[in-house]
Amino acid sequence: MKLKITGRHVTVSDKLKEHVEKKVSKVEKYFNQIISIEVIVFEEKSDKVVEIIIHADGAKFYTSDKSSDYYSCLDSLIDKLDQQIKKYKDKLQMHKGPGTNFIPIVDLDKDGHESVAVVEASPKPLNYIEAYLELKMDNKGFILYKKDNENIDYASRNYALLYEDDKKYVMVEVPDEMLKNRSFSGDLNCFELDIKNESPSDPKIDLKATRKDIAALNVSQAIAEHEKSDRKLFPFYNTESSSLNLLVKRSNQLEIVVPAQ
Repeated sequence: MKLKITGRHVTVSDKLKEHVEKKVSKVEKYFNQIISIEVIVFEEKSDKVVEIIIHADGAKFYTSDKSSDYYSCLDSLIDKLDQQIKKYKDKLQMHKGPGTNFIPIVDLDKDGHESVAVVEASPKPLNYIEAYLELKMDNKGFILYKKDNENIDYASRNYALLYEDDKKYVMVEVPDEMLKNRSFSGDLNCFELDIKNESPSDPKIDLKATRKDIAALNVSQAIAEHEKSDRKLFPFYNTESSSLNLLVKRSNQLEIVVPAQ
């Protein structure tokens, strides 16, 4: 587990660091793997403020509190986390059906959470013609697929997205250099499909370069942006997994389509 303790315009003493390390260990028992915990301390007028951000098992937890001193503030927060995370885990387990996977996006200060169903794309390699035929056959309006390219294979990150956008079909790819560096460094490769022949077995399709406003966001940010829009499909570059993802709005559930692991 990675623990980061940051003092925002204040110095964090060794004694406070030891106290933080001792206290945050309490929340580890609820997860098989905690990726990171970030503790931020700062002053706000006459108050001492502590914020805690936890990345664990695909979930992100955030909470904050203020008090007269950092120690009592931290103690209060850890007790809150201890109770709320346990409650959350129990609730999630009760609603989790067979074969269902969830990414929970949790702000403990809001007394609730939103669960996003995770759908893994098939690892079967396809070229864009085959992907188009599958898209038409499934009638979903999108397909995230592993690119069939024998010269380039960067594990599960070598995926492209084909989706319907305003009665047009658009294909999005992550440039090879981004895949190698696992970082977003500019525009993605975007193409509009120019369909010359709608043959159900051998369509003739040309690719025309185009531009699409696809942002680099983490899952929490993507959900927030998606909620502001009226779009059913919301593609984005996931900065946490360095891959193309797609948010899909269903009538009773929000889904995120991701590359197979």
